[in-house]
Amino acid sequence: MTFEWDLDYTAMKIDAAERSVTRKVTCDCQVTHPGTPEGKPGCGASWEARFYEDATGGHAAPPADPRLAAAARALETAGQDAESRLRTAAEKWVAGVAALLALFGIAGTVTGGTILDKTSEGGRESVVGLTLAAVAVAVVAVVFSYLAAYGWPKVIEMNDPKLLNWYEGRRNRLRTIARRLRWAVVAAVLSIGLLASAAAVAWLNASNSPDTTLKVTANDDSVTCGTLLAAKTPGTVRLRVADGTVKKVPLGTATKVESVRSC
Repeated sequence: MTFEWDLDYTAMKIDAAERSVTRKVTCDCQVTHPGTPEGKPGCGASWEARFYEDATGGHAAPPADPRLAAAARALETAGQDAESRLRTAAEKWVAGVAALLALFGIAGTVTGGTILDKTSEGGRESVVGLTLAAVAVAVVAVVFSYLAAYGWPKVIEMNDPKLLNWYEGRRNRLRTIARRLRWAVVAAVLSIGLLASAAAVAWLNASNSPDTTLKVTANDDSVTCGTLLAAKTPGTVRLRVADGTVKKVPLGTATKVESVRSC
C-alpha cells in the first residue's frame, strides 16, 4: 500500500507558530477492496492527519484537536470545486463593477443638461452634494449586496489556526450575510431618497423666467449688462440694467455680445 500526501495547502515555510496543518488524507493504493465504491480505484479509505515541522524536520501525526479533524473534512469538501466557485464569483463581481460605473450615468440624469444652469448658486451646491452622497451610498449598496451574494474572492493558506477559525465561523458567516443584505437594502433605499431630493432641489430652484441676460462690450471697452428687452429701434439692443433703467446699445459699436447667467 502506498500513500500520496497532498500538501498543496500546507505552506510549511511559514512562521514557527503556524507550521502545523491538518488535512484529510485519502489512500491512493490501486488495489480494489470489498466495498469499494463503483468507479473509484483503490480502497477509498481516508483519515485526518496533522503535518507539522520542528527542529528535527517534518512529521505526520494524528490531529491535535478533534475539531480540526471535522474542519479538515469540511475543507476537503469545500475545496473540491474551489476553482470553479472562485471563477464564478469573479465573473459576478465583473457585473458588480459595471453596476458601479453605471451609477455615474444615473447621477448625470440629475446634474446633466441645462437643469443646473437655471438653478441658483445655493441650489447648485445642494444638488451636487446630494447627488454625490447618493452615488456614494449606492456604491455601498452594490458592494454589500454582492458581498452578501458572492462573498469576496480570495485565496488563503490554511494552517491549523486559520482552519479552525474558518470552520467555527460558519454560523457567524450566515449572520454576516444577512447583515450585509440588510445594509444593502437600506443603502439602496437611502440612495434613491437622496437622488430624488437632488432632483427636487434642482427643479424647485430652477428659474422659470424666459428672460435672457446679455453682456455687451463696446469698442470703447465699456460694458453694459442687463436683461434683454424687445428692440424698438433697428440696430440697437435694449437692456434693463441692475438699477432698473433701460439702456440702448448700438450694435454698430459692439465688439462682443455674450449671454451670461447673471451680471
